[in-house]
Amino acid sequence: MLVGMKAEATMYVSGGVATGIIAKMVERTERTVQEGLTDWRDARMRSVLTGQAGNRDAAKPVRAQKQEFKTILARPPSRSGLVGGRQRPASGAHSPPRKECDAMPRRSEPIRTASPYAYANAQEAVRRFLGRHRRIVIGAVLVLIVCAVPTVVRAPDIEGLAVYAVVCLGVSFASVVLSRRNVDGLLGILSADCCARKMLDATALLMGKRTRRRERPTWEVLYAMCSAQLGYDDIALQWADEAESSPGLSLSNRLLACNVRAVVAEHRDDRDALANVRGRVAALAVLCSNGRASVRLRRTAHLLLAWIDFDLALEDKDWQHCNELLGAMDALSSTRQQQVGAERRRGLLAEARGDLSAARDRYAFVADNGGDCCMARISSEWLDAHEGVQEATARTAGASSCAASGPGEAMGAGPERA
Repeated sequence: MLVGMKAEATMYVSGGVATGIIAKMVERTERTVQEGLTDWRDARMRSVLTGQAGNRDAAKPVRAQKQEFKTILARPPSRSGLVGGRQRPASGAHSPPRKECDAMPRRSEPIRTASPYAYANAQEAVRRFLGRHRRIVIGAVLVLIVCAVPTVVRAPDIEGLAVYAVVCLGVSFASVVLSRRNVDGLLGILSADCCARKMLDATALLMGKRTRRRERPTWEVLYAMCSAQLGYDDIALQWADEAESSPGLSLSNRLLACNVRAVVAEHRDDRDALANVRGRVAALAVLCSNGRASVRLRRTAHLLLAWIDFDLALEDKDWQHCNELLGAMDALSSTRQQQVGAERRRGLLAEARGDLSAARDRYAFVADNGGDCCMARISSEWLDAHEGVQEATARTAGASSCAASGPGEAMGAGPERA
């Protein structure tokens, strides 16, 4: 504003305007600015005071809302209180005390992020993925051509070539970022939606369409990982061997292949194979820490180490180390699939310690949020089996109490009740 006033004053002086008129104009403008600042300060103070009063007044409806929530929770559970076909316990029901393995903090709600292909089938997801890839490539080529035309038309000099080189670097960086986001969206079918079957079908289609030698190991290791998540252990190992036989395999694909072998070893309860995979992952984690690997890749390596160490510590019944590793999993998990995997391990720990109530809660979480992965199916089978055991135990206890009461008491009790 002051710069503009100075420019106007210079223009007026050059045009022959009297100096007194310019001074009055400057004084009037300064007074206007001061009045505006005063009004703004007063309005700001009023808004702050009103906000503080509003916060005090807002406490009453919040307390009333809490009372309404308590009233709703005090009602007996109805059909709306069922989650995944299993009834939640009533809010006032007595729950057994949690053991040490259940004291570890966990998320009460699953990660709700979904992939861009959550509501598309495998064919539609592949079509949209390849369409976005083509648009990224065509856009980058068009930008480079448009920027190259002025450089070619006029006589190329050092400055023009330097500018064009900077433009090429910027376009290359933007295309890499967009391509990475496109691939992450496709991988979200497994990591965010937990749809291993759809990811397997999409990977099979991409293996037929994207036949470049450089991309082949990526689709192979992804196919192996989806097969392992579905419980097809032999197929998963075959594709992992095929991917690892490729020369110059990237660090991320080597980590994914180790993840496949760790999942298969866990399914088969093969401690030796799990320890072998643990050594390979530890070596890759050192490479990630010493090299120029991304932060996400380093987190993935450490999370995979935590998973394997937990399985080994659980077999050794080292409960304290298991709890520490669960805390590390919470800090490193960033996707829904990783969170569900951590909750499943909490259920394994609770079951190993004999806390079936805590194990039931964990397995119910995994069954409701694990999609069609193998761990969700195993959790559902465990829940169904233990629900059947509980019903049989209840029937046996009822029959035992009736037999202990005796036939005479049972016959004499009828007329009295009548």
